[in-house]
Amino acid sequence: MLKERAGKEPALAAIYQLTLQRARASGFVVTEKPEGVELALDATP
Repeated sequence: MLKERAGKEPALAAIYQLTLQRARASGFVVTEKPEGVELALDATP
């Protein structure tokens, strides 16, 4: 939902990007898919 709104509202785009960066920095593997963001603790599905 945030990703859709980010395209219309630049401030939300920044929040979206920072959220993904924080997840990656915390050790999560972040995968963006058309249906949404997927988080995992390791790269093995």
